[in-house]
Amino acid sequence: MPVDINCPHCAQTMRIADPVAADGKLARCPACSETFTVQIPAAGSPDPPAIPDPLGGGGTWRGPVGGPLGSAVGSPLGAAVGSPLGAAAGGSPLGSLGATPRRQGGEQAVPPGAMWKVVIEQIRSGINAAQLTKMGRTMAKVGTYGMIAGIVLFTLYWTVFGFKMNPVSGVVVFAGLAGGVALTAVQFINQRLLTAIESQITSAETRVSTTAVFDALGILFLLLAIALPIASFYVALHFSVFYFVFVGMVSVVVFSYLTLVSMNPEVLNIHTDEDATAADDALAIYAFGIKVFIAALPFLYGLFVILGCAGMVVGILQNVLEGRTIWVMAIHMGGLTIFHLALILPITAYFIGIFGLLSVFLIQAILAVPDKLSAAIQFWRPRGGGGPVS
Repeated sequence: MPVDINCPHCAQTMRIADPVAADGKLARCPACSETFTVQIPAAGSPDPPAIPDPLGGGGTWRGPVGGPLGSAVGSPLGAAVGSPLGAAAGGSPLGSLGATPRRQGGEQAVPPGAMWKVVIEQIRSGINAAQLTKMGRTMAKVGTYGMIAGIVLFTLYWTVFGFKMNPVSGVVVFAGLAGGVALTAVQFINQRLLTAIESQITSAETRVSTTAVFDALGILFLLLAIALPIASFYVALHFSVFYFVFVGMVSVVVFSYLTLVSMNPEVLNIHTDEDATAADDALAIYAFGIKVFIAALPFLYGLFVILGCAGMVVGILQNVLEGRTIWVMAIHMGGLTIFHLALILPITAYFIGIFGLLSVFLIQAILAVPDKLSAAIQFWRPRGGGGPVS
């Protein structure tokens, strides 16, 4: 018959449909996303004490066995109504293990923070680490092929600009042709760097005890993805600073991607581990700050190249038609500036990745020293006549 158990981390009450099949297996709590071993109480053992419903409404919540509700310090209560309990470690689903937050008396309760829990679960279920990796590769290809068009437009831009000068400037025309040739070499280097950056993202594996910090960062990035474009478009229209349109477009793409990465840290080779310490958590957050910038580089590169090409097309048309409209000038100059930034993005991210990941490896080595020393002491501890312990 079904039984109720409590999450040992956050005290969430869950109903187990098949206690015999679930007993002793690992499962994930729908409220706090922590994993724990299911322990079905023996027949005849007393039920956990009923505690007044913290939400009000006359119902009661079951506290964890041996302690009051929320005995895990700092553990969140909230979970979406009807959330599945999860799956056994290793990816094997526990079909018989379904859980729903319940009040005594059968009435369902919605804990505080349930809305954000639903948002996080919806985002995670909509896209995974493999899909994010594929998206990054796609945007890198967009940047690579877009740069080919950008080289042609760059050469054409300066050639048209030189011929429209009075008198015609042969120096500007020659600079445009020479610049196009130089950009082919830059593009070759950038393509190689983008491949190297992809390997940097998956290096330096780190572990973390909980994904709560990354969930919070994901929510922050989601809010920024909504607020920054609105603010940028307002500034562009209200103050006639039209290059802020580019800022808004870049913001919505970049922060949307950062939201997805934050809620799928596996794409950065950051994994949850019950044995992770506070030092591991701090290192994982530090590594996240470095890797998330590297991971966003393909998106920035592809987006900058596209916007740069659009700006140069507008610039060519402006030079040919001799237009002087303010918003046209803003798109023209903003696009040209973004195109030049795209040229240096890969090499900048590559060196940031090198030195940032080097510091991660050094910290990992330092954190491993106490365990290595302890193992060495145990091995060489004298026993009898001395020498290593056999």
